Amino acid sequence: MDGSSVDLLDIVTVPMHAPAPAGHQTENHQIDDRVHWSKVGRATWEQIVSATDDIKGSLWSDGDSSRYGRNDKVSGFIAETLNGSLLLIEPSQLEIVVGSEPKWGGGSVRRVRARFVLNGTTYNFVVTDPWIERRFFASPDGSFGVEGSRLCVGLAEISNGAAVKLVAAIIKPSRI
Repeated sequence: MDGSSVDLLDIVTVPMHAPAPAGHQTENHQIDDRVHWSKVGRATWEQIVSATDDIKGSLWSDGDSSRYGRNDKVSGFIAETLNGSLLLIEPSQLEIVVGSEPKWGGGSVRRVRARFVLNGTTYNFVVTDPWIERRFFASPDGSFGVEGSRLCVGLAEISNGAAVKLVAAIIKPSRI
């Protein structure tokens, strides 16, 4: 590329050496770092809608929750049986929740979470989308409704016996 950063929704050609799946993260590939990337466009809302996964049941597996999350973990045993770690979903309800959470060993950390409903099940995941974090960390603690969006959700590597579910991106038509 021309030295500029790649942004969410940029369509980029990235040269790859080969697939490099790691457990349930079957989408992983080894990038050829000797060849420059090239930006070929930017995704439209219509492309986002057509790329949305049609999820009929749960997000991987439900029932395991962290202290402040809901259905936000998958046991390592179950994660090892899964064949994928990224989904683009359309929640029926979405709320951004900003607040402080106590940390293990003392102190606290301010977090942005997405509380949403999919197929009648409520979820509450940490948001790792830097654009959303910046926007909502500038807001006071509280809950903020979000209409008409898509969530890119991911399943992290197994750590301490579980894989954590997270929201990697929140995509709204206004963000395009």
